[in-house]
Amino acid sequence: MKGSLKRSLLIVSFILLAGRLLQADDALEALLLKAPYSETEKQSISAVFSLTREQGVPESFIIPRLEEGLAKRVPAAKLVPVLRRELESLSRARDILTAADPKMSPESQPAAWQRAALLLGKGVSESAVAAMARASVKRWPDFRAATELYLTLASWGLDPPVALKVVIAVLNSRLPADDFGNVAALFPKGRVRYLSPRALADRIVQALPETATAEELENRVLE
Repeated sequence: MKGSLKRSLLIVSFILLAGRLLQADDALEALLLKAPYSETEKQSISAVFSLTREQGVPESFIIPRLEEGLAKRVPAAKLVPVLRRELESLSRARDILTAADPKMSPESQPAAWQRAALLLGKGVSESAVAAMARASVKRWPDFRAATELYLTLASWGLDPPVALKVVIAVLNSRLPADDFGNVAALFPKGRVRYLSPRALADRIVQALPETATAEELENRVLE
């Protein structure tokens, strides 16, 4: 009985996977059909998607980039390298997530997978992405909010290692993801109080283990 059930589940999984692949193929075919490119250029784009399938990356992750290129009338000679870089980022991101959490299949966390690839595409170091991934193992749904906090802090001029230290501390705390943005908001408030970003970051990291809410954190670090 158990063997029959297992075979049935495998058959259902195969049918669902085949359906998703057919949908992706149909979407790609439809896009290329209306694309203003030569047959040779279309073949170059198709080759990227063939490589995508070979590497086990969902085509649905790449198709939006193709749609964006078509909407902006990007020449094929420029679009193909963009698609290849997107695929490379997704492949690297999968390796990072798998190394961070061997029990987690990236396919089961597509949002985290795409988010990690986005960070790599923005030039965030693999070590930083890996560190945030490891800290997110017990709270994958919060990975996006945590990485958004990292990008915000870095954009404000906080040194990447210091920004990373804050984000790791936040992920290791009891602070809910909805409060992550409030952590970033502490830095402008700290500047008004003549607290350097580095000094405030240190205060935040020290206070987080004893903190459960953003309000409580603010009271502790800005008192």
